[in-house]
Amino acid sequence: EDPGAGQPEEAGAVRPSTLVKVGVVAAIPLALLAMHFLLPRLSRWMSGAHTGSEGLETEHFVVYAPSPDVAKSAGAAAEEFAVDFVRRWGQARGIQLPEDRLHVYIFADHEALTRHGLLKQGQALERNAGYFSSGERLIALVGAEPEGLRHELTHMFLALSWPGADPSSWLNEGMAQWHESGADGSLPVAVARDVAAAMAGGSALPLEELLEAEPFDFTGERNRRFYFESAT
Repeated sequence: EDPGAGQPEEAGAVRPSTLVKVGVVAAIPLALLAMHFLLPRLSRWMSGAHTGSEGLETEHFVVYAPSPDVAKSAGAAAEEFAVDFVRRWGQARGIQLPEDRLHVYIFADHEALTRHGLLKQGQALERNAGYFSSGERLIALVGAEPEGLRHELTHMFLALSWPGADPSSWLNEGMAQWHESGADGSLPVAVARDVAAAMAGGSALPLEELLEAEPFDFTGERNRRFYFESAT
């Protein structure tokens, strides 16, 4: 038995449990203040850890790349395409520049994109050269080739300008493929000839198959055919 049980506490004594409660209450505002300053810095650090560099901010994007030079050139290319795209298509179709900056991740190789995809998307992205995520407001790419950047930026404009819309895969990917060449959109002459020859020779995809295409059709073995015929 506890020899002190039932004995009155000394006057002015503070129970240990009370001290703990007071400490917890006092620590809450300090923790909130620390989170206010630390979380943005932690987020920037984690973002940079994916690509090996600090984020470079432009007017509408934050670009992470293996080197500052790559980030600078990609940021300039993204801004140029975005402004031209909105100037050409925006007024009549509700397309507008993003109000908050989007993150653009540029990776040196596909292995790095795969690690990023597993972390962010929960999938390895075996056949993807990049992707756009409207939920996370980010673009990820292997390399800084302007065609790939323009492709994903077109996806961005569709998703952010028409929130809640669910365009068919052929429309979504076809428009992105069409605008790889620039804000005005076109296809390389060789590609156009190839598609025309396939149509004339009867080897083109049946229209029903194209219109009912699923996202995985654009990452499969016949993805080139799906992309270019959708763009055409």
